[in-house]
Amino acid sequence: MSLQRPMVIVAYAPIGDADISVPLHPESRYNEIVKCKNPGVQMEKYLVWKLLEKIVEKHFNLEFANLRFTKNDNGQWLCPDFYFSLSHTDMLVCAAVSDQPIGVDAELVRAVRAELEGRILTEKERDAIKRLPPEKQGEYLLESWVKKESIFKKEGGHALLPNRIRTDEYNTSVRRVACGTAEYLIAVCHDRADEIEINFVEEI
Repeated sequence: MSLQRPMVIVAYAPIGDADISVPLHPESRYNEIVKCKNPGVQMEKYLVWKLLEKIVEKHFNLEFANLRFTKNDNGQWLCPDFYFSLSHTDMLVCAAVSDQPIGVDAELVRAVRAELEGRILTEKERDAIKRLPPEKQGEYLLESWVKKESIFKKEGGHALLPNRIRTDEYNTSVRRVACGTAEYLIAVCHDRADEIEINFVEEI
């Protein structure tokens, strides 16, 4: 790693309009984005990469256009100069950059179907959710999901199997943030997850 001191930046921003005809670095990532057939997802992918660029140049003092990016066998984009993790969801993008492995996930606060419990929770977590009042169970399920997504992104892997991920074995933190008229949960998996601030970026 080329960074001289421990550093973690996590930021989120609203999804607005962007001219996606303006190329991104690296060209291979840009080409991947423009091939996306869903216009909404295409914009999310474009803007989350722009957010990554903004964080790296502002906080890490690195020239983004000079960085080398590769893609591993799991489809994860990597850079030898830092660790990073990206997430995009309904009208929000989120990026995390650190000198240590990190994972981030963002989800719109919404109702989660109870029948997904078996796919998301471990046996221990299913016992825990049963002890909660009904009005708290949906929140627990969504929070568990974003934690597991952030863990998966930090650890890597070929396939996400949330009901096999034990969240109590990792250092994760979940924050509720507002963006526009909506609320989101942002989960961070990192050795110092509890200390991390999550910054709002008004415009990418």
